[in-house]
Amino acid sequence: MTKKSFAALVHMAALASPAPLTAQEAIPDDFISFQVPGHEEEMEQIRAIWYEAYMNPEARPGPSFWDVWTPVPLMSVAPLKEDMEQAWKTAFLSRKIDEEGYVSCHQHFSHALDDGWPFPLFPQFQTGFEGKSFGYLFQDSPEKVHGMLSGWRGYLFDRGYMGERAVSRFSTSGFASEGIVDDAWQLTATASKPYIETEEGFRIETFYCPFISFRAELDTDAPLVGVLEWQREGDKGYSRKRRVAFDLRQENPFGKSNVHYCTVEPSRASTWDGTVTRLRLSFPGAKGVKFRIESFFAAFNTRHQMNACNFLIGSAHTFNQTGDLDFLRRNIGRMRKVLEYSRKELYDPEAGMVRVRYVGHDGLPGHYTDAEGRHRYNYGHGIGGTYWDVLPFGNLDTYTSYYLAYALRLMADIEEYIAATRPDGISPAGKALPGKLRKEASCIASTLNERMWNDENGRLWGAEDTDGNRWDYGFTFLNEEAIYYGVMTPEHSRRIMDWIAGRRIVKGDTSTGEDIYRWELAPRATTLRNPVWYYWGWEPDVFPFGRQVQDGGAVFSQSFNDMMSRIMVYGPDDAWERFKGILKWYRKTREAGGYRAYYARQESGNSLQGSGTAGGIGIDLEFAETILVPYTMVEGFLGFKATPEGFTIKPNLPSDWESLTVRNLYFRGEPLTVTASRKGITIKGSRTIELPYDPSVETKVVYPRTGAGL
Repeated sequence: MTKKSFAALVHMAALASPAPLTAQEAIPDDFISFQVPGHEEEMEQIRAIWYEAYMNPEARPGPSFWDVWTPVPLMSVAPLKEDMEQAWKTAFLSRKIDEEGYVSCHQHFSHALDDGWPFPLFPQFQTGFEGKSFGYLFQDSPEKVHGMLSGWRGYLFDRGYMGERAVSRFSTSGFASEGIVDDAWQLTATASKPYIETEEGFRIETFYCPFISFRAELDTDAPLVGVLEWQREGDKGYSRKRRVAFDLRQENPFGKSNVHYCTVEPSRASTWDGTVTRLRLSFPGAKGVKFRIESFFAAFNTRHQMNACNFLIGSAHTFNQTGDLDFLRRNIGRMRKVLEYSRKELYDPEAGMVRVRYVGHDGLPGHYTDAEGRHRYNYGHGIGGTYWDVLPFGNLDTYTSYYLAYALRLMADIEEYIAATRPDGISPAGKALPGKLRKEASCIASTLNERMWNDENGRLWGAEDTDGNRWDYGFTFLNEEAIYYGVMTPEHSRRIMDWIAGRRIVKGDTSTGEDIYRWELAPRATTLRNPVWYYWGWEPDVFPFGRQVQDGGAVFSQSFNDMMSRIMVYGPDDAWERFKGILKWYRKTREAGGYRAYYARQESGNSLQGSGTAGGIGIDLEFAETILVPYTMVEGFLGFKATPEGFTIKPNLPSDWESLTVRNLYFRGEPLTVTASRKGITIKGSRTIELPYDPSVETKVVYPRTGAGL
């Protein structure tokens, strides 16, 4: 495949959405609003950004990566399009969690690991997948293959891995085959232990195939198992030591269907190693059952280590925001299971941070230059496991580490609340647990400020790979999020912000000073051109620096962390100046007819990513986390933050603000009006309370669920 088409396929991971709003609409009166005397125009613009982000069709529960960011801003406004409280509670109660505690990505359809990210895919080898991985599709024409694999369907068809030619690559026993019928290989079991077996010459490398997917429809509801067996080079026949049983009744995670999506994990067996030369799938007890096999293929481990943190943070935020004890009662067991997984599978106490152990998540670059100076692909290595999906945050992973630290602190708060209030139906986890969680969070913070601190550049390393190399491309998002989530020391926080704000130049960076805000809506995601540190499927020379969101581009939502970090380091005046710069850019987009109209113009200097199209700017469509930006008014300047007991408030008013009033701030079932001025703080809900104004004090307010009032 050409480099251009190969790289473009990566971005089909974007969720298809209708076009965003491009014209001003009348915002309903009961939508959240802001009042700052003398700044009426700016407040209306911030409200418009929030409304447009809220009305984005993707701004609702979806893939797991949104769980950490969007629930609170969506629940903080009047339920105009749906009951967001109920939607998020339902989402967290239905997130798929496996028996060990791994949380599914809940991404869109793909020929990849069902509970993982939709790429990389089994044929994703620029030099050809034969001899490395495998895949058979039993549709009779390329046009019937959909999803991200559509870019390879012609290749697979021509090479004989589709339709009847794919069938011919198998031998069968105990089956009557009807060949391809309605885009599936149709067989009826005529014996008690029928099987299908790959052809002579079959060859794969197990490293590239930690998972195997078998998708088939059965004409019975009876419980059935499948058995995967394999032979390696030098093996004589099959063996009990080289087999894995799996449930044939696994559900389709992408929607209602009679087709069972069965995931097999042979890599759990110590004998799944080296080169495999034969596979056999047998189905004991299946006599008389009709099979319609859609596909049979290998899958990389595309699990996201971030999902556990996202689930814990999102679940805690949802309880804190709603105060719904029934939700907590129904979800706390799931939360504790995921917490245990996070502490056992992600947190490495010896390293003092997250160590990702998934196959291929080793932090290694997907590209390298050999001794002769030739470009090479590092297949199977550097698989991503976070929102930044082409960047190989893995092995010792800074990004996931500070999210885990925050999740641990939130869970400590929840467990202390349960122990103190003893809600009906919820047993305390034990007195020692909150202290242990806080200690682990503190260890992570120490490790990030020591081992993962790049003192020469004055910022964090993104990861340390399994070869001991550490990677830093000026990840602004990573550094500012680390400040926001409370793991950086004051000294390191200031050095980070001095670099991003342009007050300090990092020698060798591609972008420095004012150019870091070249795209106006947010700082560049990275400030140093990244030529190699991607998973192997991304071709770094396809786009110049700045024209891809993960290499010098910008994502609008990052402005939330940028402004919050400015409040924490420089104070509210500095953050407000940055917000005014954002509003200046926003006015230009409105005058052009909306975000997409603006970036369609050549003078914008960049293009929007979304719905399968690569670009350097992320704002709308699948970038639902944009709703964080206006939420800076609530959490940043008003200083309002939910807790298990109620909320805390610590206003951060810029010097030219006489006061800030937030109306229709939905919290625990009712709209609040909150006013902060230097004369005091007023909160009006089911009753009114007055608090003194002291910017150095965080005031805790106990606020039960609606019905009990303030």
